[in-house]
Amino acid sequence: MVTFKQRFTTQGLIQLFVYCAFPVHVWALINMFRDVPSWVLYMPSGDVIGSVAYTLSFALIESLIILLVVLFVGMIVPKRWVLEKYIPMASSWLVELSVMAIVFQYFIIHHLPKRNLVIGFALILAVSTFLILRFPKVGDALRWIGERLVVLSLIYLFFDLFGLLVVVFRNV
Repeated sequence: MVTFKQRFTTQGLIQLFVYCAFPVHVWALINMFRDVPSWVLYMPSGDVIGSVAYTLSFALIESLIILLVVLFVGMIVPKRWVLEKYIPMASSWLVELSVMAIVFQYFIIHHLPKRNLVIGFALILAVSTFLILRFPKVGDALRWIGERLVVLSLIYLFFDLFGLLVVVFRNV
């Protein structure tokens, strides 16, 4: 536990959680709000609330799992790297991988070829890693954006916990 506290500051943990939670929640909400109007037509309101609660609970669990993976990788890399380079790189990778997952999902749904997409994703990750390592201001910009997204992520977290309570009460 001491090594964990030495590697990650509270601000760094918050930044990583925001970059884990924000893209997941945005995509979950976009998909949910696309489907809610049709749910309202054929489901009772209690079932609609339950479906929304399940979606939000899953988004919370998915965000926490991603955060645990990122923290595990952060425990493997050298300690001096974590504060200087790992947190900005992980933040950048989380956003890029989220966008890539969304695009990949679109390609799968519409049966488009995915071969060049994977190569493009690898190039984007390599370029962003180079930019963050070469220009520390990029990491500062990511930190600044993460600080601005904290409030919105706290709102998502509040609704996630409310959704989790709804799920627990529906299943008890």
